[in-house]
Amino acid sequence: MLLRPNFHGQTTDRSSCEGALIRMTTPPESGPPPIPPPPPVPVSPGPPPPGPGLPPPGPGAPLVYGPPPPSPLWGMQPGTIPLATMPPVARVSKGLVLGLVYGGLATGFIILIVGLVLVGVADETAGTRMLVVAIAACAFGFLLLLGGWAAWMFLLHRAWSAIQDGQARTTPGKAVGFMFIPLFNIWWMFQAFPGFAQDFNRFRDRHRLPLEPLNELHFNLYCLFICLGNLPYVGVVSPIGVAIMIGLIGSAMADRINGIADLQAGLPAQLAPPVA
Repeated sequence: MLLRPNFHGQTTDRSSCEGALIRMTTPPESGPPPIPPPPPVPVSPGPPPPGPGLPPPGPGAPLVYGPPPPSPLWGMQPGTIPLATMPPVARVSKGLVLGLVYGGLATGFIILIVGLVLVGVADETAGTRMLVVAIAACAFGFLLLLGGWAAWMFLLHRAWSAIQDGQARTTPGKAVGFMFIPLFNIWWMFQAFPGFAQDFNRFRDRHRLPLEPLNELHFNLYCLFICLGNLPYVGVVSPIGVAIMIGLIGSAMADRINGIADLQAGLPAQLAPPVA
C-alpha cells in the first residue's frame, strides 16, 4: 500500500483518493433535469412598406399605417365601366335648353290657339285673306311646338348619355325614339323620365359621386300631369302642372349632366383602371 502525505502532513491511502475522484467526476444516475436556455428575444418589425399610389418615405415624411385606400371599383357590379373610361360627357347650357323648351312650347301653343280662332272667324266671314293668315299662324305655332319638344328630347338624350356605364336600362336613342310610338309612348314615358331618375341614383351610388340624388316624385308627377291632360275638365289645368314640372326636372337633369362632366374631366386618365 502506497501512502502519501496530504497538505496537513498526514498520510492518505492512494486507493481511497482515486475512489473519491471517480465519485466526483461520475454524473449522478438521477436528479433534476438541466435548465433549458432562455428563448430568443423577438425583434419587432419596422413599419410596413407604403402601398401602391403612396409617396415613398423620405426625410420628414409621416409614416402611413393601416389598410390601403379603397379601390375605385368598390361597389361596382360586373360589367360596369369606370367613370374615367366612359365616353366623354359634354356640358349643357341649362338656360339655353330650358329657354328653347319653354319658348317653343309656350309660344307655339299660344300662336296655335290664335290661329285656330282666326280659322273659325275666317269661315264665318268668308274672308280669304283672313283664312290664309289663320292657316299660316297655325302652321307656325305647330313648328314652334315641335321645336320646343325637340329641345326637350335633346335634354333627355343627353341625360341618358351621361350614365351609360353598362348598367343603364336603355340607350339614349331608345329613350328618345320610343317616345314617338303612338300609345306605346304612354308606358314608355314612365321608363324614360322616372326610370332615368332611378338609374341616375344607382349610377351615383355605384361611382360614389358627390352629387345630390334626383327626386323621383317630380319625374312621376310630370308623367301624371301629361296623362291627366287627356281627361275632361282636368285637362284644362294640366298644362300648368306640366310646365312647372318641366322646369323642375329639366333643371335637375341639366345640373346632373354638368356635374358628371366636371367630375369626369377632373379624373386623370393615367389613374383610370382598365376596362375588362
